[in-house]
Parts: sequence; structure tokens; C-alpha cells
Amino acid sequence: TLRALLRSSHSRAQARAQAGVLFFAYRFGLRGREALQLHRIDLVEADPTYIVVRPRFGKTLKRTTSRRAVPLLWKLTAMETKLLEDLRVYAKGIYGDNENTPLICAETGEPTRSQKAQILQSVGRLLKRVSGNPDTTLHDARHAAANRVAACLLGIRHPGFERLLGERLDENVRDRVRRVLTGHSSSTRRAVWALRRYMGHSGNSTSTFTNYVHILGEWADSLTTSASEAADLGGITSIR
Repeated sequence: TLRALLRSSHSRAQARAQAGVLFFAYRFGLRGREALQLHRIDLVEADPTYIVVRPRFGKTLKRTTSRRAVPLLWKLTAMETKLLEDLRVYAKGIYGDNENTPLICAETGEPTRSQKAQILQSVGRLLKRVSGNPDTTLHDARHAAANRVAACLLGIRHPGFERLLGERLDENVRDRVRRVLTGHSSSTRRAVWALRRYMGHSGNSTSTFTNYVHILGEWADSLTTSASEAADLGGITSIR
């Protein structure tokens, strides 16, 4: 999909901006407008690398809890690494060494309001075409990020989900996610809070799980002993 976005416009800057928005939604769980609001200073090289989502003069966030630091939890592909570097280099070419300037740029700098709307619409149209699903939106990339993190934090293992992602969440990946977000190598009660903060939801919000995490059914199935398994174990198969 990134490759398709990078080839989707006659303007290289426009194509790069579109790919950047999708990248930050999928790899960091950002909303589209949060991605377009990032400045170069918000991308912090550390271990792990993280980005800072914050309001700017005249540009608010969806809610106060949307302000957050979001770590990079995944190994990037070669294309993603190059895209991130290209975004930096292009922005530096426009603004020089001043890092308190936009990271995702149009031809001459920060996209105008209408250009931002066009970028978001273009990404949405291409996602519909690539997926073959007319209901696909950019926000689905944010949902994918939430489910990937939830699978690691809660110990959810489902082969079909990993096939859908196109990447394997092995134990090393899961351990890293848990350690970075909760400070523990095993699942803890902090997992729910950590996922909410990762997504920029409020501490008592239920929307993270009711609206975003779509693999809870598979998780419940994995924790439930089937009747045949129970019979093999000599367990109870009916309570009637």
C-alpha cells in the first residue's frame, strides 16, 4: 500500500505526504490529522524511537488525553525506513536546521488546510481500491495498530490475525511491547491502561476495547476449553 501511495500522484511531495500519513497511522496508531500536525522535533531518536503528539498554536488535538509520547514498537521495513528519512530530508531542505517545523510537507512547506484534506481523502480512496473494500478508511490503519498492540499486551495468539497483518508477532516482539508499555515482561493489569494511553484515549474510556480491539472473541475462544478437549482431560463437559 505504501508503494501504491508513493506512485499515486504526479507530485512527489504529495505522494510522500500521503504515504507518511498512512505510515504514522499504521505504525504509531496516530489519527490522520495528528500525523499532519507533527513537527520534526516531535520525532525523537532514542531507544526506542518515539514521537510526541501535542497541540500547536492554533491547532488543537481531539482531546486533552490525545497528547502523548508514542514509541516505535516494530521493526520497520526498508521502504518504511526510507520513507521516514525522505520525509526528514525534504522538510530540512525547506526549513533548514529549524526542527520546530512540519515533518510532513507539501511542495513548498506545511500543507494548507485544503491540501491536508486532499491528502486524507487521497489516502482513503487508495485504501479502498487496494483493499477492494469500499468501507475501508485511513482510520482502519489506527485500528490495526490498536489490535497489534493488544495482541502483544494481552497474550492473544491467533494465526489468522497474524496472516492478516502480514507479520509474525513472535515472543521477542511481544516481550518488547510489554516491557516498553508496561515495564513488565508478562501481561499485567497495566495492559488496559497502557493501550488506552498508546491510543490517546482517556483513562476511564471503554471505547478502546468496545470500538477498536476486534480480536477479543478470538482471545476468549483461545481461553475456553472445548468440549472435546475437556472430555480428553476427563473434565466436566456440561453443567446441565
